[in-house]
Amino acid sequence: MLHGKPVAVILLLLGFVWPQSLLYADTGADSPDSLAQQAVAASPDIAGIEQSIIAMDAALDAANPWPDPVFAVEYSNVPWNTWSLGDSPMSGLQFKLQQRFPLPGKNSRRQAAVQQQRRAITLQREDAALRLRGSIHKTYWQLALQRQLREVTVEHIRLVEQLHQAVSARYQAGGTGQHNLLRLELLKAALQQDVQDIDRRDAGLLAAINTARHMAPDTPVHVMQLEEAIAPPPATAELNDRADNHNPQIASLRARALAERKTAAARSYERWPDFSLWLGYRIRTEAGADPGVDFMSVGFSIPLPFDYSGTADAKQREHLARAQSLQFKAESALERIGYRIEEALLSWRRSYAQATAYRDTLIPKARQSLEATLAAYSANRADFTALYEAQLQVLQFQRVLLAAMANTRLQQVDIQTLTGADLRAVRKGESP
Repeated sequence: MLHGKPVAVILLLLGFVWPQSLLYADTGADSPDSLAQQAVAASPDIAGIEQSIIAMDAALDAANPWPDPVFAVEYSNVPWNTWSLGDSPMSGLQFKLQQRFPLPGKNSRRQAAVQQQRRAITLQREDAALRLRGSIHKTYWQLALQRQLREVTVEHIRLVEQLHQAVSARYQAGGTGQHNLLRLELLKAALQQDVQDIDRRDAGLLAAINTARHMAPDTPVHVMQLEEAIAPPPATAELNDRADNHNPQIASLRARALAERKTAAARSYERWPDFSLWLGYRIRTEAGADPGVDFMSVGFSIPLPFDYSGTADAKQREHLARAQSLQFKAESALERIGYRIEEALLSWRRSYAQATAYRDTLIPKARQSLEATLAAYSANRADFTALYEAQLQVLQFQRVLLAAMANTRLQQVDIQTLTGADLRAVRKGESP
């Protein structure tokens, strides 16, 4: 028969494995929001988009051109056989100042198109930052899951060691076979391999977070505990409406389409040519009967729009077709987002129900079953197989619960990213 002390130790360890090690909050943990902001600040992709915004600011200034005036000097109507102004009454030294004036409305239309392009790029930056923040949040909670799985696995290794001591006592008394000890040793070895796999995944997730922050891959990150499952939002339609109105990817595609339409409007207006004015002053000298009085001249010119209309129409059709293409892309992207929202929401609901069932019902019953089986085993009323399976069931249920709690976090982040929620503003228990 088993001694009372090993059994008491095992029961105490069972109480330690669950729920204390899974339900406390680590107040010294790093915040996923702060890690995400560090990644956004260090991202070269986002920095590149910001430089594109600066470039568009310069393009906005260039879209309102005022052509430089033209100054000309002409020595004209001089006989071929002499360079003297006084040898011909037609000769003179001509000074000319010419200015081309853009047709009113051209520059404002050009600026409107560039401003819309700048808005589209700004939305691209928001989309890139939102995706990066979502990626960091998901990696953070995956890292939290691995670390809690490690805690549970390590505690079960200790439990297996305690069970090994108890079975060894029975084996020495001739009450059980050596194969039962070997099964426990094999289980311990398998759990130790699980710990090594968890450590490998932990290192990979840690490296992903630190690489995004441009830090050494092994820089420590302290994660919060998975305290509870997050309840899903009730309605899919509201999430789709939010994505339609707030997703920066959709907004960027629509802004680009509007920019193309504004460019088409500007191109259409380009069919009307600019006009030029000039002022001239002609210096003359006395030649024969001509007193050589200086002349003033004023002129006006405008190009004849023989090909302006055809070129402008072609450019307008080009940009309108691009706008329509971008609009279709926005509609297609919105449909894909709607499907992904529905898929994430279904997974979220299932994980929440699963976590609730395992936390409130299955795990408490599994622990009671293990404790009862251990007591029965110590009194020779249960065989080793029942004890072994009861212990594995507790471990499996705890892993399922942790995975379900983590998945509610992951699906929450996915839906927040798809709907365009600001992940920095999300707090515990909030729905997107």
